[in-house]
Amino acid sequence: MSASGLAPISFRLGVRAEMKLDNIERGMLLYVAKHPGDCIAKVIEPFLLQRSESILRARIRGLALRKKIRLQKTRKEVLCYPVEELI
Repeated sequence: MSASGLAPISFRLGVRAEMKLDNIERGMLLYVAKHPGDCIAKVIEPFLLQRSESILRARIRGLALRKKIRLQKTRKEVLCYPVEELI
């Protein structure tokens, strides 16, 4: 909140600032682009030494919420696909 007691104008107008991606998220995006249709477990596997599984799964879901990747649920797994405009 600003000194006037109002939220910043970007939030009042419903405009979200674009969040920057860190190295882990960029790595996940590159993996999904190279291996479309892999499950979340395979996408996060290279990063398990850096962060916990729950944190990495949350980051995948965050990328999907920001429309960076597309998630498709199957009976057993959730598959990751790149968004067409990012390919």
